[in-house]
Amino acid sequence: MKTKIFLIIGSVLGGFLGAWLYFQLGLPGMLFKDEFTYMIPPLNEKNQIEPSQKIEDTVIFDFWQKTIFDASVNTVAVQTFYKAKIIRSGNGNFVSSDGLVVTSYDAAPPGPYLYQVLYDDKIFRAHVVKHDYIKNISLLKIEAENLPITRFHDATSLQSGKDLIITGKFVNISQLTVFSQRALINYVTENMTILDTNFNVFLSGAQVITADSLRIGFVSLRGGKISLVSASDINEFLDQYLSLQKGL
Repeated sequence: MKTKIFLIIGSVLGGFLGAWLYFQLGLPGMLFKDEFTYMIPPLNEKNQIEPSQKIEDTVIFDFWQKTIFDASVNTVAVQTFYKAKIIRSGNGNFVSSDGLVVTSYDAAPPGPYLYQVLYDDKIFRAHVVKHDYIKNISLLKIEAENLPITRFHDATSLQSGKDLIITGKFVNISQLTVFSQRALINYVTENMTILDTNFNVFLSGAQVITADSLRIGFVSLRGGKISLVSASDINEFLDQYLSLQKGL
């Protein structure tokens, strides 16, 4: 009986210790690395296409590979710090050549925090210039010039089963790592588009791209759901900010 009690106590303490380490290290990407859904067809160890794979599959793989590479050029990792500890993280996208970065509100909420944007082996200090909790959007500003820009486009039709790719960057130790995983549209309502994909904590703010290479928004993780922050909401949010700046 005493042995069972000690085992139960040990399990509980072990769980608390694991949770503490998880939040202290701030490295969620490493914990979920094996859950990535990679594009088909897979490559073998010699980076060669298997003889049994069809030419069409190879074309599909090359297309997605190029799409992911193109997206990685203007995506960043975002980190939010409080008292020298990472409390939030996610992905961001350059939306102006002079350093505006759009990300999810959940990755970069306003407050007494420090914000970092990691891009191209550089770390930039950032600050929040606009935010919208309801739409789950934050706009950060860094001091930089001649940056590549992400263009978000409204999808003409979003239907259940539509094939998508989610891609972005997370920080693995001190190195930026590009990730990608497949997604499908689960269902669409008047105000929300729900995605069907593997849940990973680093998906927040990651680009969502269609099979015709349109960036239709970024990922929101709320209420146990993986949803889409639409291009129309992002563009409207950005236009409001830019219009206000022109009026100053």
